[in-house]
Amino acid sequence: MKSCSDYPPSREFVANAKQQLQELIRQQFNHAAVAMWSVGNETTARQKGCDKSYDNVRPVLRELHELAKQEDPSRPTAYAELGHRDDREGFAATEGITDLFATNRYFLWYSEPFRELTAWLDALHGLAYKQPFAVSEYGAGAAVTHHTDNPLGGPPDVYSAPKGETSWQPEEYAAYAHEENYRVISGKPYLWGSFAWNMFDFGSAHRNEGDLLGVNTKGLVTFDRRTRKDPFFFYKANWSQEPVTYITSRRYTDRAYALTDVKVYSNADAVQLSVNGTPVAAMTARECLQATCVFREVRLRRGENVVAATGQHRGKPVTDTVRWTFENDGVHIAAGWVATGCVASDGRRFGSDNFFLGGTGKKLDKEEEAAPESFAAAGATRVAETRDPQLYRHFRSGKFAYDIPLDNGRYEVMLGFTEPDQKTGTGDRVFDVVANGKPVIEGFDVLKAADGKARHAVTRTFTTSVENGRLELDFRPTRGEALVSTVSIRRQ
Repeated sequence: MKSCSDYPPSREFVANAKQQLQELIRQQFNHAAVAMWSVGNETTARQKGCDKSYDNVRPVLRELHELAKQEDPSRPTAYAELGHRDDREGFAATEGITDLFATNRYFLWYSEPFRELTAWLDALHGLAYKQPFAVSEYGAGAAVTHHTDNPLGGPPDVYSAPKGETSWQPEEYAAYAHEENYRVISGKPYLWGSFAWNMFDFGSAHRNEGDLLGVNTKGLVTFDRRTRKDPFFFYKANWSQEPVTYITSRRYTDRAYALTDVKVYSNADAVQLSVNGTPVAAMTARECLQATCVFREVRLRRGENVVAATGQHRGKPVTDTVRWTFENDGVHIAAGWVATGCVASDGRRFGSDNFFLGGTGKKLDKEEEAAPESFAAAGATRVAETRDPQLYRHFRSGKFAYDIPLDNGRYEVMLGFTEPDQKTGTGDRVFDVVANGKPVIEGFDVLKAADGKARHAVTRTFTTSVENGRLELDFRPTRGEALVSTVSIRRQ
């Protein structure tokens, strides 16, 4: 077996890299728009199993840095490293080599919990405190035909899906990811720059993500350059001097819920929202952090709705209008699922997970999806005893509740469950369900209800009354974590 030292950069490789850099510098030398020279991108990951003391990366970067300074000393050099933890485990340390230091990181997409972004940036800045530091890549995939009612409902599908499956990447989730990343990045005065990746969707042959094959969907504009996605207007509202008043989620036209949050990107002095010609609410620029105005729980009527936002830009109105349709019979929630619009075999239209308090949205572990051939008809979800296995691939778990706005009256509630963990035993997961303070399901063991079979769907139905305009469903675990896959509510 070859060791790591058997793979040093060849003289031919180094010579070719030098030649390419020299040629690039000669071609661009007189172009004032070129502000720096990059000597590399994401070459810091070590080969698995390599001796950490062996380094075939940094010597090449140092040579390229020195060459760039010889060819064009007027411009600084830069290097964009592959994002990693500040302890450098599995990566070569590249700070200190070039004039400028940068890192690629996709929090709220590939990386760790978002709460770690601030500490992580500060730690890397500390390692490279003698160099100007930047975030050279961040962003999220977005398919303009995929949507969500709540970007916090569950995890998006960040990697390619197997052939015949869909990798769900809602446009609204990407907007949320850009908003949150930029909020942190813009608050770091030590950053010399940040780069949203990417301006346009671009070809990537091995990908099956979003609504296109062979395309990286992280662009702010679609691959055909025809559609500017929601995140594009987030940056335009924050950066441009042109008047911007833009209603997001405009392509989500067939709505699952009668109540929805309406988000408007605007650099106006004030924004007024109306629905079907009736004013709903208004917000000032001071209330719209990061040029983002969010109008909570806006009610849609049955049928078509005309939603209009009018921004006052130094006394001049700019109006944006969208048309949304709401025709759903009842409230149907796909728990733990960030994507909306799944239609069940009986015609119920399920929205993405919404109205939840606490818990965590999850999906079935792919590594545990192996199942007997008899499950093949259920598709890749591997959930039996249901005509709608796709609705059971996701779930909400933990100790949680749903606070669902409803008109007063009597309702039938059907809950769908499946035990996701094939290692769970009977009695390991037991919980109660309480509706508006009254127990409706007690001592429920999903696995026992499914005759000891994991990934078999079971349902429970009960009736309840709503008297204060809200239905609160509490999922209270007594052993293990509570969970639910679907919540379906119809008025009696």
